Amino acid sequence: MPRSAAENLLRILLSDRKPFSRGAFDLPQHRWLPTLLQCSRQFRIPDYTEPFEFSTSRVRFARVGGEEPSMPTTSQIPNQVFVGLPWKNVKRKWENAIDRLKIRSPLVFVIVGRDDIQDARDLLDLIKLRMDSSSYAIFDATAGNANVSLEYGYAEARDIKRALYISAHKASQKAKDQPIISDLAGKTRQQYKNEPALKRLLGAFSASHPYTKRFESFLDQRFRGNPKGEKKRLRSLALKVIHSCDGNKSVRREDVIQQLLGDVSHYSRTEVDSMIKELHKAGLIYSKRGRYSTM
Repeated sequence: MPRSAAENLLRILLSDRKPFSRGAFDLPQHRWLPTLLQCSRQFRIPDYTEPFEFSTSRVRFARVGGEEPSMPTTSQIPNQVFVGLPWKNVKRKWENAIDRLKIRSPLVFVIVGRDDIQDARDLLDLIKLRMDSSSYAIFDATAGNANVSLEYGYAEARDIKRALYISAHKASQKAKDQPIISDLAGKTRQQYKNEPALKRLLGAFSASHPYTKRFESFLDQRFRGNPKGEKKRLRSLALKVIHSCDGNKSVRREDVIQQLLGDVSHYSRTEVDSMIKELHKAGLIYSKRGRYSTM
């Protein structure tokens, strides 16, 4: 894209005009948001820096030398991974792989879609909120989905650690769109042909994630001398304590304890309370004590 075209496009997006009248999703410009970011860096367009916010109609930029608007204050959840994917063809594979991985991984994979909220503007805000609070983001670019391109562009602008996946299965590629959006074509990506292959990729991703490494180190150091059967039981308890917080900013400590007391593994209150303390001490969760204590 030539410099003049890039400048003109950026200024249209920054203006109050709304040249694209469609809804918050499937906007045509979603396909080339990453290209816009590349052009702004390449040409060093004056008066503008990196984008700090994506809205439904335009990209907002902070002006150089001016007062930068306040950023959203969202605390990062260290074991949360955002997943952006097309809802056709691959969604069920991802859900099955994630459910299977949850049994042995401390990571929580978050998929946001229209089942969560119906209004397109609110849905985009929820996606941004989940992505901003995640330690990593994974995007499935199968069938060239425009919404995935938008989400990837947002993650790139926010400098969120990210990975790109794509299904190599022929049935998944049978779509009217391009196999992969041109803006993402040059990005390094992981390919999978079927659900078992996706499970292996996510398993390898989980094992290399910093939170997983800290979790495994905690188990090894804390329960090194315990019998094998007890190690397995305590590992399962630790995972259940961590996953009791999935999808929530905080939960009542007593609710977590009561939930685990009713678990099929028949944990004692002492076991559960001790595990919460140990995980807190290791920095894997944050727990407050008191009458209305939360995690």
